Amino acid sequence: MSITKYKAFVKVAELGSLTKAAAALEYSQPGISHMISSLEQEFGFSLLNRTRDACTLTENGKAVLYYCNQIVKNEDDLGSMVQSLNGLMSGTIRIGATASMMIDYVPKAVKRFSRLYPAIRIDLIEGLQDDVLSGLQNGLYDIAFHAAPTLKSFDFIPLFDDPVCLILPPDHPLCAFDKVPVKRLSGLDFIMPVNSYSDNYDLVAQKHKLKLNVKYETASDLAALGLWNADSVFP
Repeated sequence: MSITKYKAFVKVAELGSLTKAAAALEYSQPGISHMISSLEQEFGFSLLNRTRDACTLTENGKAVLYYCNQIVKNEDDLGSMVQSLNGLMSGTIRIGATASMMIDYVPKAVKRFSRLYPAIRIDLIEGLQDDVLSGLQNGLYDIAFHAAPTLKSFDFIPLFDDPVCLILPPDHPLCAFDKVPVKRLSGLDFIMPVNSYSDNYDLVAQKHKLKLNVKYETASDLAALGLWNADSVFP
């Protein structure tokens, strides 16, 4: 049985008129009348009392109206679900991430995702820490990869613990440790990332109340290594 017949019957019952139902469903009045007659033949009883100006439900029509409504509703719900699922299978996801996340984790995650959903386009945008958060807040990104803490208005899902590493001269006393005690860092000279790149380091310093002697700041890892290698930086 065609769902169109159920929709026609429900609409006629709602509006009380074949003509109004035809206009609402964008069919001709004879077309709607034919659908109702066909449904009545399938059911084996009359659904409507027809007059020149209006239609009313028969007792049998009243008895089946609820079930016809449910069939139409379920069909609409099914269509919505299919559209929703199709939305997951195609379209574009905009991802914002910092440079450090773009080096390893994000490319691997995107590669795995693309294997599962090849029709979905991924737009990757690299930005500074503050840019990534503001882009998420302003709707520029659908997802952002960022170190905790993040914006309270968004869900934060921890993915992994990223160790904070030191680069030390080979003869530095702290090289004796496999893991350097954080408290031993206070008072030492440092080359540090500029503010927009230093969130992980700032978290450590704030948590342990460290006082770091920051001699230079740079936005480039290569520049940091160049300064580190220069004899004049740390006499």
